[in-house]
Amino acid sequence: MLNISNNTVKDDVRMEDFDCYKEIQLSRANVRFKRWLLITLVILIIILFLPWTQNIQTNGEVTGLNPASRP
Repeated sequence: MLNISNNTVKDDVRMEDFDCYKEIQLSRANVRFKRWLLITLVILIIILFLPWTQNIQTNGEVTGLNPASRP
């Protein structure tokens, strides 16, 4: 709807009196779940950019197929 007037009905109409308004409002549980989901998503994205390395220490021999590639 175009907002071409300075007049408003926000102060004259109580939205809580309408059943349809009550049905479309989010409950507190939905708001909390949405916030939890957003925080979890942000944490996972941050974890993706953290450096990650694996080091394995062992004893053994290194061999190469070509004699020139052997140290």
